[in-house]
Amino acid sequence: MLIEPVAAAAESKSGLILDNSTSNDASAKVLGVVIALGDTEFKGKPVPWKKGDKVMFRRYSLDTLKVMTDEGTKEYSLCDYQDILGHFEK
Repeated sequence: MLIEPVAAAAESKSGLILDNSTSNDASAKVLGVVIALGDTEFKGKPVPWKKGDKVMFRRYSLDTLKVMTDEGTKEYSLCDYQDILGHFEK
């Protein structure tokens, strides 16, 4: 599954916006948008996600890819299906 990470910020009780990228917790969760799906794991069964869905996954369960484009560098994450914690449909 190819995912484009989305910056997710948390809010403290006092209203401050906190970036979770500073967390050292291995179980820290990350949000992203599904860019592409493989079909080898589901073998003809319906895939629970579709292109464009927002998904939540563990930060350290993925491989990061940097792609050079005319607009600059884009960062994507490669994630296994079993590492998806949940999804948010459009």
